[in-house]
Amino acid sequence: MKKSFIKTSSFKEHLVKRSDSPDLHRFDIVALPGEAADFRSKAKFSMSQYCNTLLQKLFDLEKFLVKAFVKYHCTQVNEPLIWLNSLEELIILNLDFELSEKQHVNAQEALKIIVELQEQFSRSQHRPYSRQNLNAFKTIEEKVAYLLKLKDSQKTLEIDLSNELSFNDKIERELVFLKSILAIALKNKNDFNKNTGNVPAKQYQFKLNINTNRFVNVFYEMMYEKEIDGKPFLEAKASELAEFITYNFIDKNGKTIPVNTVKTILKPSRIEKRPKGFSDFFLN
Repeated sequence: MKKSFIKTSSFKEHLVKRSDSPDLHRFDIVALPGEAADFRSKAKFSMSQYCNTLLQKLFDLEKFLVKAFVKYHCTQVNEPLIWLNSLEELIILNLDFELSEKQHVNAQEALKIIVELQEQFSRSQHRPYSRQNLNAFKTIEEKVAYLLKLKDSQKTLEIDLSNELSFNDKIERELVFLKSILAIALKNKNDFNKNTGNVPAKQYQFKLNINTNRFVNVFYEMMYEKEIDGKPFLEAKASELAEFITYNFIDKNGKTIPVNTVKTILKPSRIEKRPKGFSDFFLN
């Protein structure tokens, strides 16, 4: 990939090293031959040089190393979620350029991994612990579930980035956590039914006869593009909306709609995942 073809994204943090650094890691960003070793141009940090070198490094890797590369850089910055968002933007901006087959494969692999890590970091940052947040929950079970979720999110993130546990151990950890949450949820449900005499509502799943991205795009437009009195048609968290769609709808082939697919379509930066051309949504 030629440097002149690179479109630049803005990185708040950008770790670079000199080639003679004693603690040089195989994934570190080092200036390419003939370029400024300190990534500076006219006394300022060269974002274009950093972006070009970062993409060159990413695209030259073997596919199986892409995940480790992205994770490594997440451990080297103070705000990994912001760095991941910038990397995602950089890759998407440069997908239109003439990429080799290997570069295209690495780009798609990196985007997939970025989405996974963004979700992990988002979970770890969601509702940070405070006495005020804890007191927002009314029952002991809800408070316990909240604390368990915070604790497990942080542990899962640390383990996943450091690769301390095997895949099977990670799955076992997840099962233990889910069982504890399930036990709390079941107790709450039984207590509610016992006290009110209510029968749990039957789940209905409605079948789509259009492509999933066209259907989800309607919700995207209501959240981000359609307004009334200065407010969006629909106010919702993308993660919760994705779960709602997955729970209540099946695709045109009668299959469950993956929640991560819906989350990706709902991300403003993932333009390529939404339908092109005229909108299916005509409300004013």
